[in-house]
Amino acid sequence: MKNFETLELVNGITFATRLTEISPTETHDHDFYEIFYIKTGSTIHQIVGKTEQLYTGMGFLILPETYHSFKDVSNCIHRDYMISKELFRDVCSFIDEDFFNFLTTQKCLSFKLNPSDMLHLESTIANFYEYNNDEKMKNFQKIIVATLIGFIYIDYSKNNTNSFKAKCIQIISDNFNKENALDIIRGELGYNKFYLCKKFKDTFGVTLVDYINNMKLDRARFMLISSDATIAEILEQINFESPSYFNKLFTKRYGRSPGRYRKEVSLQQPKALPSDG
Repeated sequence: MKNFETLELVNGITFATRLTEISPTETHDHDFYEIFYIKTGSTIHQIVGKTEQLYTGMGFLILPETYHSFKDVSNCIHRDYMISKELFRDVCSFIDEDFFNFLTTQKCLSFKLNPSDMLHLESTIANFYEYNNDEKMKNFQKIIVATLIGFIYIDYSKNNTNSFKAKCIQIISDNFNKENALDIIRGELGYNKFYLCKKFKDTFGVTLVDYINNMKLDRARFMLISSDATIAEILEQINFESPSYFNKLFTKRYGRSPGRYRKEVSLQQPKALPSDG
């Protein structure tokens, strides 16, 4: 088995940046967060099983312990930022704690910079190197990292809510009536438990448990008015273990018990006309 290289920041260093010409590299990972973008030229980037041609302005945030490499480089110069876990977490927490929790579920994120974005970053870096004061340099480190994360965060903010909502709806719809549905759905969504609870409530206005139960209730209601299945059979099909709790939730949602609901709906349906002869 091939041994891949792991790159590390020197002890005590929380931030470093360099502007270098890319050359083909062996597959490697880092013990720090890496952010890079292509300043000029192009290269082929391989990461987590995907291969992509990168051009000027294209960049990546790469999380620690994520393997990647560069191939087929064509006059490519890139700006590379190496950020310690502590500094990255500190800045992310300032921007949005949910964003950091989201990042823990990822291996990498891509982003795109325009020429003015890159010019602004290069100007900020030039100012950073003018300071000899350690405290001011630490503050500038945070400013640079916050600026970089800001570009990625804007895309995250635009796209994440809709994609998160669609992903949740699809996975819950596929699994809500299975045994141990909550555990299955959490596993399929793949997010940190505490992040998922907060993000789901912020997006849907109810908890994940309540959302799943509401889908079970809707399915039960449909079966009550469209089939002759007993309530016990319906509970078995939607994997609802407690009849008394089901009855309580159903009554709260629809204003009457399951049995009474079925009876009233049945009375409202038109009677079949007797056939001639």
